[in-house]
Amino acid sequence: DIGNGAFQWCTCIGEVYIPNSVTSIGNQAFSWCLSLREISIPNSVKNLGNYVFHACPMLEHIYFNGNVYNDVKSFLKAFDDYRSAYRLFTSHHSCGIL
Repeated sequence: DIGNGAFQWCTCIGEVYIPNSVTSIGNQAFSWCLSLREISIPNSVKNLGNYVFHACPMLEHIYFNGNVYNDVKSFLKAFDDYRSAYRLFTSHHSCGIL
């Protein structure tokens, strides 16, 4: 998992590719990453903290669950929709396998 503020103020990060082993991204994990342009988040991530991408003015592309989002707001909506759908699916299937 990526903890709270893990990469906060890392101004030289341009691209981030999160591995499939990550299930949670903490509060403000990438906030104030002024050079961050692109991030790829696998669908293994089920929890997303508050203000994860706060003050990332260069962020243009967020890749999640096979889709690309060109703004944080649309990504957050998609993430919430995906997470809700995932919970709904697993709550009705005891094995929890997608």
